[in-house]
Amino acid sequence: MTFKHCRWRIPVLVNLMFLAGVHSGYGNDEAAANPTRPSVSDNAYLTAERYAEIEIGGLFLDRAWSIPTLLKLGVTADIEVAAAMTGILNYSSSGGTDLGAPGVQAKWQAVSGEWGALAAVGRIDWPNGTGPLYTAYPVLSLRSLPVAIDATAGAFFSNRSGSYLGSFLYAVALSPKLEGDIGFFVELFGIESSSSSSTGIDAGVSYGMTPQIVFDVAANAKISGDAEKWGFQAGFTWTLGRVW
Repeated sequence: MTFKHCRWRIPVLVNLMFLAGVHSGYGNDEAAANPTRPSVSDNAYLTAERYAEIEIGGLFLDRAWSIPTLLKLGVTADIEVAAAMTGILNYSSSGGTDLGAPGVQAKWQAVSGEWGALAAVGRIDWPNGTGPLYTAYPVLSLRSLPVAIDATAGAFFSNRSGSYLGSFLYAVALSPKLEGDIGFFVELFGIESSSSSSTGIDAGVSYGMTPQIVFDVAANAKISGDAEKWGFQAGFTWTLGRVW
């Protein structure tokens, strides 16, 4: 895609990088981090109940960079809410530097077990100069197989100048079950709409310095369509502590 002609899709691209799972395996520890970055696919697990957690990092694309941030709160054992910024700062070669879009997000875990979990996510962002951007998707996490799988499929909806805009998103991530503090994933993802489509691949590594602090790096590349030619990101997830 180009930022000049598809500026409304900048938050979409950054959101895709948020819909993430490092798949670190810490999710079973109540006070441990549950990273939802840097992959495109989400995972079906939640921030521990009554705990706050922050995710922040740098996203560097072919013609742009951003600093996306997500502050999550485990409200109950089944519900997580979050406040988001698609970028504390954003930069594109066509639009210069500006603030990212603020947003809110909610995740509901419908069911979980030794096999994995199933959840649903809804999110609203307010991009600069456009109407609200709505995101909704289910996410399935499978953990009983030799390779962990996280699959996401959903849609973006936006209304700009009275015109309805919608895109279908999908992502499937595979993570080998490694011993120790290192995690790895590789995934296929894409966006389809009536006017364009894009497909990409990415891979990343995470390192749990402690159960509460997980660092990550990832890179993505274009396979087809109008996606960015390449991208790189690095950041961390940090469980801040119990709120009440």
